[in-house]
Amino acid sequence: MKVKPIMRSLNEDKTWGAKLKKEYILDENGEKVKLKNGNYKIRKINIVDWN
Repeated sequence: MKVKPIMRSLNEDKTWGAKLKKEYILDENGEKVKLKNGNYKIRKINIVDWN
């Protein structure tokens, strides 16, 4: 039997922690860039190195 160790963090309330974080893309004025569909442009940043 193989056992995989848990590599994802737990929050204080015992729920799973985030695997990635989202960062908004800003224009030259520091404002969020809005896409045609109304959402803001984002960049995904992995918090864990196994993703």
